[in-house]
Amino acid sequence: MKLPAAYCGLAAPLSGISATLRKAAGYQARFAEAKANTTYKGSPKMDEGKIFFEFKNLLSELDKLRQNLESLGKSFGMSKKGIFQINLALEEVFTNIVSHGYEDKAAHWIKITIWPQNGMLNICVEDDGIPFNPVKEDVPDLKCPVEDRRIGGLGCHFMRCLMDDVHYKRIGDKNVLTMKKGIEGEKTS
Repeated sequence: MKLPAAYCGLAAPLSGISATLRKAAGYQARFAEAKANTTYKGSPKMDEGKIFFEFKNLLSELDKLRQNLESLGKSFGMSKKGIFQINLALEEVFTNIVSHGYEDKAAHWIKITIWPQNGMLNICVEDDGIPFNPVKEDVPDLKCPVEDRRIGGLGCHFMRCLMDDVHYKRIGDKNVLTMKKGIEGEKTS
C-alpha cells in the first residue's frame, strides 16, 4: 500500500519512535524476568525508566541481586566486563551494609534503583543504617605487606576504582550512594 505524500515525511520520526518502543519493551521484559527471581518488599516498580528493587538485609540476597543486575546489564547493552565490575562493586557495597550498617538484628530493607542516562548505567543504593561514607574512606596502603595492613577499606577502594563515578549523601536517616558506569559503545558478547 502506497501512503499519500503528506504521510511520507512521518516515516523517519515514526521509525525512531518504533525503535524507542522496542527498546522499552526489551527493558520491560528484562524487568519482568528480574521481578520473578527476587525477594521484594511489596512489588518491584518501574517508573520513568528507573527500576526499583528492595532487598532484605541478608547476605543470602546477594545471589538474587547479582542475577538481576546481570540480566539488566545485558538488556542495557553492557559488556561482560562492565557487568562484572558493577556486580563486584555492588556486592561490596551490599555486603558492607549488611555486615556493618546496623546496630540491631532487626529486618531492614536496602533499596536499589537502576537506570540508564547519558550513556551511563546509574545505580543508587539507599539504606537506613548507621551513617557511612565509603567515598571518604582512606585509600589502603597497597604497598604495605598484607600482614601489616589495617583491616578494612580495601572493598571501598575496589568499588571506587571499578566505577566511573561515585557520590554519597546522607539524606535524613538514609545513606544514599550513587554509582555510575559507562555503557555506550560496549556490547555483551
